[in-house]
Amino acid sequence: MTDALSLDQVRRVAQLAKLPLSDEEAVRFRDELARILVFMKELDAVDVATVGNEPEGRSPLRRDEPTPSDAKREALLGGAPKLVQEGFAVPKVLER
Repeated sequence: MTDALSLDQVRRVAQLAKLPLSDEEAVRFRDELARILVFMKELDAVDVATVGNEPEGRSPLRRDEPTPSDAKREALLGGAPKLVQEGFAVPKVLER
């Protein structure tokens, strides 16, 4: 079952997720991820051609439209650890 993933692949995924892994954890997660991939392969065999995307032709989601709010900018941004140009500062997570 461990043929699906190498330890290097598991370590790379952990690095991208910024999760430190010990050697023991890498082996354990390799095995767990391999089982998940086997299950995903089984799901690929399920015929979903007749399954619709929405229940009975109606969407449970509302349209994404801006709406007025009584919230004050200071209250919304008050808990932010860092602000940039009057907005939330988000740390860079992707490398170029």
